[in-house]
Amino acid sequence: MNFRIFKGQKINDRDNKITDALIWETTIQSFDSDVSEVPLHLDKWLEDAHSVAHDWFFTLIEGDLLRSFE
Repeated sequence: MNFRIFKGQKINDRDNKITDALIWETTIQSFDSDVSEVPLHLDKWLEDAHSVAHDWFFTLIEGDLLRSFE
């Protein structure tokens, strides 16, 4: 798993106000030994990759950061 965090900006749809934003990029990468299985089991690989990314994301933002979005 790889992730990168950037500082960016976003435009609010309601009032077109520009605010700072956190851009979080997550990538899941398989080892060469797993690649031969991916075409046969792509759906499972995607579900598993999503699950890993989801778990990491919510673990890393746990606490004050997560509460700020609730």
